[in-house]
Amino acid sequence: MTRLYLAAGFATAMLWGLAQPAADIRAAQGDGGPAGPAASAAPGLILELRQSGGSGPYLVDGEGRALYLFSRDRQETREGATESRCHDLCTQHWVPVAVPADGTMPKAPRPDLLAVMRRADGLVQLTYNGWPLYYRAADAGGDAPPAALEAFGGHWSLVGPEGEQRGESRT
Repeated sequence: MTRLYLAAGFATAMLWGLAQPAADIRAAQGDGGPAGPAASAAPGLILELRQSGGSGPYLVDGEGRALYLFSRDRQETREGATESRCHDLCTQHWVPVAVPADGTMPKAPRPDLLAVMRRADGLVQLTYNGWPLYYRAADAGGDAPPAALEAFGGHWSLVGPEGEQRGESRT
């Protein structure tokens, strides 16, 4: 029954094209709060902060892989929904962070900033403070990532603890 409610929550997000806040996913599962099963993280999908000498703290997953945001994406605001502008070849270099099939949300420094969005290709992607999250395909867990890069017509930067961009642009 819980999975049916979760599926209904994702279907609603897909139909409306809006990000689905983590609290709404928990409510759809019937637990209404962080103590329930939706608040537990899937293996490898735990978000935590890592300190960088020049850029300040930034988000990584449980395996130490840095998370990025893309300046060309549309951040969720009152005026509009989250939208990814990284498709096709872009996603081979900048991999969208997918929510596990069972819909569990990761633990995070600021769980209130987590939400999901349904991409045009059907993937349910994790967002943080309204920004779609990505991995850089060339990064390996634990490597010191570049703070920011220019690629695919936009600026890719590490994600700070409040969902802000970290680092200066490099080509």
